[in-house]
Amino acid sequence: MSGKTVIYGAGKAGEWMLDEWNRKMQGTEISGILDAFSPKKSIRNVPVYRPDDYMARYGRETETVVITAGRQKAVSEMVKVCRRNEIPNIYMLHDIPGKRKMPLIESEQFLPHRIRRIRFSFSRPTLPYVELPIINACNLNCKGCLFLCNPKGDCTSVPAAMVIRDLERMKELFEDIPWIRILGGEPLMHEELGEILLAVRRIFDDSEIDVCTNGLLLPKLGQQMYQLFREQRIVVHISGYDPVFRMQEEIETVLQREGIPHCFLERSDFSKFYSLSDSNDKDYNFQNCFTCACHELYQGKLSMCSGVIAFDKMNQQFHTAYQLEEGKDYYDIHAKDFDAFHVMELLERPIPACRYCDMAKMQSFSWGTAGNHARLKDYIVD
Repeated sequence: MSGKTVIYGAGKAGEWMLDEWNRKMQGTEISGILDAFSPKKSIRNVPVYRPDDYMARYGRETETVVITAGRQKAVSEMVKVCRRNEIPNIYMLHDIPGKRKMPLIESEQFLPHRIRRIRFSFSRPTLPYVELPIINACNLNCKGCLFLCNPKGDCTSVPAAMVIRDLERMKELFEDIPWIRILGGEPLMHEELGEILLAVRRIFDDSEIDVCTNGLLLPKLGQQMYQLFREQRIVVHISGYDPVFRMQEEIETVLQREGIPHCFLERSDFSKFYSLSDSNDKDYNFQNCFTCACHELYQGKLSMCSGVIAFDKMNQQFHTAYQLEEGKDYYDIHAKDFDAFHVMELLERPIPACRYCDMAKMQSFSWGTAGNHARLKDYIVD
């Protein structure tokens, strides 16, 4: 690597990447750490810059950026900054190796199953991250679930055949999707989960694939599924709600014994920001939203965030009147005239459905279960 190399992300994963580099890369050094919000001026004597400030000064000298930030919106924004400044090598650190401080470099080379180069082309766009909700059922039914997964709604699974058809189409449409997250509801409840995991690894052979679960069913999966997770390099993100933490030791013991990479993400608080009003400031909502770069692929439709899915479910469950527009709020990936470059541009802007959120009045509340009696007010700001 002859030009400058910088790390994007001044959090714990960025610090670990810097430590690994300093220990294992001979004769080269990290030139800077980029972070739009960090108050730190330096880490291990390496200066911390605002991304735009750094690019204005050193962009032409920079050859490599390693993205270590785990927030989807930050990843998408940094990819755009790098592309705009014509950085030739953009790498993404997989999420769990950074969180768990796993080895990242060997023989002065990145371990490709933990850090890998993002691919780009002129013929097809690159989508940095996408989520696949595969089931509407859940065994916890959290109050305020962003996807409205509770017993009153449609508790069906998305058939494996539909998920696979959608994934194969996405492979046709996009040059690269380096990070794919499978979720629900509770994805471990899907009867065809094994078939889905085999297919997503076959189609996206070097992408990071993780399953986002509450973890309660992990000790009961059985050897066949544990083996599948290992062989297909599936990692596990566990949402740490109160009932989950009571089982944490049991869950950790099983996953460590089976050699399955995982992490716990504490979720003691939830937030709600959906609104019944259609006159909120969609530009403000978009700029302040933490879900607008999640990119949901659900039943053949690609949308910017979970809200598009939730509003449709609220119309069915609570007879609300949210108006969603195909070609503006969501896109049929199987349409013959689907223009992936154009859709990528639209996914990076406010959509009409943004007016149904109210980030200015976002409310936080302690985690709890809605049980069998989910109510509209569990999801709507006052």
